[in-house]
Amino acid sequence: MTLAETGQVMDLLEATYPRFYANADAKSKDIVLQTWASLFEPYPQDLVLAAITAHIAADTKGFPPSIGQIMAKVRKITEPEEMPEQEAWSLVRKAISRSGYDSREEFDKLPPVIQQVIHDPAQLKAWAIDEDFNENVVSSNFMRSYRTKMQSIREFRAMPKDVQALAAKLGNGLALPGEEAGSDEKALPPKAAG
Repeated sequence: MTLAETGQVMDLLEATYPRFYANADAKSKDIVLQTWASLFEPYPQDLVLAAITAHIAADTKGFPPSIGQIMAKVRKITEPEEMPEQEAWSLVRKAISRSGYDSREEFDKLPPVIQQVIHDPAQLKAWAIDEDFNENVVSSNFMRSYRTKMQSIREFRAMPKDVQALAAKLGNGLALPGEEAGSDEKALPPKAAG
């Protein structure tokens, strides 16, 4: 979104929430405009407007949206729905049942985020051949780890693109599963159909 397009977005917000902007001076308005423009620069104006419209339509408090609220709406519109932890466990359970002989092949079939939670095909094999395998304990531990990994991914994706690129460049394990630094591919497994 360009600076001029951001100005149009800010005009919409000012018209929708006039009392909030009534006492803002020119310097404050310019700082807000520059901030919104820099953070929404990677996104097309129609996407940002759709996110703002969604916020306005659901707003019951009468306050303009924060940048974070609109970023969250943009992500909700553009990113695939996350696979629920129960569905992720279902895939792992199926892989375990077939991992007695070829755990590598079963591991490779799993979405990248699930692979990161499990870490190694040997873990699938260990579960598959364990005579004392306790599905309740393993599933509970897996789902807790999956929840933590998904929260980490959501927090990483909430960062501006330039901060994501810097974090990926610096390392620290902050790259998304299945993505190279700077890639636009989505790493979250889509919600399973039916």
